[in-house]
Amino acid sequence: RRCNSASTLRSGRGAIMRTEDSSSNTALLWFTGVSDLRLNDHPGLLKAATHARIAPVFILDDAHCRCKPPAVLRQLHQALVDLDKNLQHDYGLPLIFRRGRASDLLPEIAIACGATVCYLPEDDVDGSMRAMQRTAGARLCESGVELERWSQSLRPTAPWSPQSDGRLGTLPLSFDEYVAIARSLPVTLPLGKPGALSAASGVDPTAMPTLDQLLCWAAEATPSNVREARARFDTSEPYADFVTSWCGETEAARAVDEYCDEGREAFARLRLRRTHKGSTRSLHCAAADWLAADGSVAEVLGPREAATRAFTPPLVLGSLSARELRRRAAAASPKKLTLGSMPPLGVSSAGALADVIEWREWSTLLACDNLDVAEAASDDLHEEQEGKLGYWRWNGHYLTKYLFWRGTSTEGEGVSCGERPPALLCVHGFAASSRQWRRLVKSLRAQHAAAGTPMPDVYALDLVGFGRSETPALSYTQHLWEAQIVDFVMEVMEGRPVVLAGNSIGGGLSAGAASNLGPICRGLVLCNTAGVLVKPEEYIEPQAETETVGGRLLAGTLPPHAPLPIGGPHLLDLFGIGVITLLRPRIPSLLRSYYPTNPENADFDQAREIARDATDPGSPTVIASGQKLPAQRPLNEVLSERWGFAGPVLVPQGELDPLSGAGRAQERGEALRVL
Repeated sequence: RRCNSASTLRSGRGAIMRTEDSSSNTALLWFTGVSDLRLNDHPGLLKAATHARIAPVFILDDAHCRCKPPAVLRQLHQALVDLDKNLQHDYGLPLIFRRGRASDLLPEIAIACGATVCYLPEDDVDGSMRAMQRTAGARLCESGVELERWSQSLRPTAPWSPQSDGRLGTLPLSFDEYVAIARSLPVTLPLGKPGALSAASGVDPTAMPTLDQLLCWAAEATPSNVREARARFDTSEPYADFVTSWCGETEAARAVDEYCDEGREAFARLRLRRTHKGSTRSLHCAAADWLAADGSVAEVLGPREAATRAFTPPLVLGSLSARELRRRAAAASPKKLTLGSMPPLGVSSAGALADVIEWREWSTLLACDNLDVAEAASDDLHEEQEGKLGYWRWNGHYLTKYLFWRGTSTEGEGVSCGERPPALLCVHGFAASSRQWRRLVKSLRAQHAAAGTPMPDVYALDLVGFGRSETPALSYTQHLWEAQIVDFVMEVMEGRPVVLAGNSIGGGLSAGAASNLGPICRGLVLCNTAGVLVKPEEYIEPQAETETVGGRLLAGTLPPHAPLPIGGPHLLDLFGIGVITLLRPRIPSLLRSYYPTNPENADFDQAREIARDATDPGSPTVIASGQKLPAQRPLNEVLSERWGFAGPVLVPQGELDPLSGAGRAQERGEALRVL
């Protein structure tokens, strides 16, 4: 947290000498773009305000824009414009905006204004942002600038609060155990804003860029294959355009007022309108539109979904303070809010808002804890066996865990990207996670070593709603997960050639994603795959896109969704809770029944992980979403040369698959062979 001083900083332009003003009482306030783009309840700003002068800085680094979808960039721009306006209006301070490497520019700005300390948030969990923060922090230390990190934890007195070394204390293993402790702890109240501030001298602020400029810079930082893929297939999130309008602090506060005053149903009707039928090219968006075909968005969203979709982006950007939002939820509730409760008549609007905050807090703590453990155990042997752990924010806000195993050349060392075979991306089945692929990677490594052939890089992700990824309260559809897979290839893998391998529902999702990725996908592996399969001899291929299932979804011509006539979303939530309550104690025995040939694979570790994952707060929502799925694109469509993926497909099909039965498994395997 603190650094020794140094007299010079070595940059690309040579040694930069510190000015005579270096001993002055000037603070650098680094707005990173994660949970800090606001003035209200900003611990770093309040600490910086104790100095005589302050230099508020935002650096547009590649971590913010490389390979990012346009919607994420629009939301970031909205937050920055509002932050700059509020700084000037409230304090007469312009936001110092720069574009480039934060590790190069921050030390230069600190030296120019004579800053001796920099206030920044604790390390983020997203891999690219975490690397940017750590690299820039190290360069600031080298230049003699002291780092002061701040936290906005809801419960700073909790046993899992960061210790002196920056690592978390003891975090419970499951959300249930976390709730049992957190309920007895006070929630920290928001801190408000500081009084007058004085600007540091020696640094020109430069004008805030226009949105077009920011999008142009992002395009320059993004590989051409990613730009081409994004132009070919749209993965936009539902309601993103509406949410963007309140991603700045000012409008976000107004949206919160409206939600608390009017309630979630009225808020959703006004603020979360469906896309005009036929106007979107995103299957993810079209699936959400299909749910609300009659315009009744409020009636089909889950009890917490309006608050999740509306306030997650400004919370991640930091336009909204989690502590302030938690306080507003408590003030709007006629009854005391109890963490982890499920009222018999359903969660209230205020309770739903509080749950969005609490669920995000748990997901972030879980990711921090996982990264702490992985970094403590990190060495070449551990990463070879377990994989290197990473986190990525899908759509800029939903935390996604993934594992990475580096490939090898024939000599066993890493080789350049041009010499490597396409990477392998593995997608798990229902209730599973990225950990299920460890045995496969071990086997691949041994087989490639024996054959003297290079092993590909291997990635495996936890789909949102599963494993150690976030479990937001969304309406989950196959197109949501397919969009996540495509975006993972675009952002984390930066559009490099890939072979997709999916197990069970992961197979069906991989097939859909392969049809969406185009030439970036070089192959597909469908392991005991789920998905609609019409007998090849009975399938009639559509002659126009509007006749395909995907085309009909985009055009809005599929049969409409039929919501439950009584109980609606709340009843679906109860159904999900009931299923988990019934099945969780039976997980070990169910696993053994699913592995009749290799029962040793149904080990204690696997059963424990699935049982832990089932306690995550959004898990019932995933199960409840089964009632909200639009018609599936059949495998015949997504694997057709005309309308889908026409590359090589490998189908490992277990002939004794207990889920479908041996007879059905063999029949399905033969149909897939013919297809």
